[in-house]
Amino acid sequence: MKKLYYLFALIAVTFASCDPLSQTYKALDATPKTTAAATYTTTLGTYKSATDANTSIPASLLSKYPSASDGSSALVTFSLAPSSSNVAVPDSTLSRVSVTLATADYSFPASTLPNGTAVPGNSTAYLTSDGVINYLNYKYPTPAANQLVVLTYTYYEAGNTPSSGSTVTDSFLYFASGWIKAYTITPAQYTAAGRGANGYFSATDYAALSGFFNAFLRGDAAVMGPAKTGDVKYVSYKFTATYQKIMTLTYDGSNWVLKQTLQFLKIAGVWAPDPTVYITFPVVKNVTYAYLNNPANANIGTADARANVISFGDFSISGSGTTVWNDTDLTAALAAGLVEKIAKPVVGVPYTVTYYVYVSPSVVPRTKTFVYDGTNFVYQGH
Repeated sequence: MKKLYYLFALIAVTFASCDPLSQTYKALDATPKTTAAATYTTTLGTYKSATDANTSIPASLLSKYPSASDGSSALVTFSLAPSSSNVAVPDSTLSRVSVTLATADYSFPASTLPNGTAVPGNSTAYLTSDGVINYLNYKYPTPAANQLVVLTYTYYEAGNTPSSGSTVTDSFLYFASGWIKAYTITPAQYTAAGRGANGYFSATDYAALSGFFNAFLRGDAAVMGPAKTGDVKYVSYKFTATYQKIMTLTYDGSNWVLKQTLQFLKIAGVWAPDPTVYITFPVVKNVTYAYLNNPANANIGTADARANVISFGDFSISGSGTTVWNDTDLTAALAAGLVEKIAKPVVGVPYTVTYYVYVSPSVVPRTKTFVYDGTNFVYQGH
């Protein structure tokens, strides 16, 4: 019996020592487990500037999410120091960026931008919301990035102004997607902030500015009516008697705050700022999609569909008929727009476009992402 016991023991040892997978099992047990690519959302502290945030946040993410695998992304919301929240405009000197229209300025001919976009002319003694964008495109055919114009002019809006219009002062910023109207602080608002005597803010007001502007925006029904979490407002204000500055505020669902959200990607074990370029094609009649009149784009959609989106500034996608866009043609129209609007695209960089569609009875935003392959903007998805 003892001999049988030794025989069984010898067989067991032999099988254990000869198992070719035993070391593999041990190696697998010793290998740290990795997780699938994931999306993280977090809030960090206050940074001196967006550049400072881009430099500092990757180390914080590596510490906060040590097991995140390559391909993961992180949406990071952070606060900006009040003095660094201004948009960097090429010229903020009030005497140079302020323009007051004379009677003769309201009449200007139709023109064409360097990229081929047609700009309608104007013959009235006032400008509408579309007309003022047309004027800016006519007056500044090759604006600088973030260019600021503070414009005093006669504005007309049916049902909201006298038939002859009203004199207003508005601020406009030029971004890659075109001219946008900023929120300009009024004389009454300077007075409400205790700065009515001078009509401007100074360096000693920096800490209080975001609070003032939040109160003004929250008290403005035209702003709060359509406001959604994540919306951004560019607030234009006088800084001393010499400058006009722009502060960026983001709506958090309750207040307009000094916050920004940036996306980071983990690549080769390192977190880095997401290189995606975000562009908005605004709803501006006869301007945003005027490039679809170019002969090179004649095969995109139907003639009626192109005319419709040019006229209204949004794509009709509901119902039926010759003005309705299918998704393939709509994607091609946006890609053609990127060719017109991005002078020097970067190979491999994603370009995410926010555009607007008409889904009866509402106009709503949608997004599509493209990557430039060196020749074309290739659609990647929503």
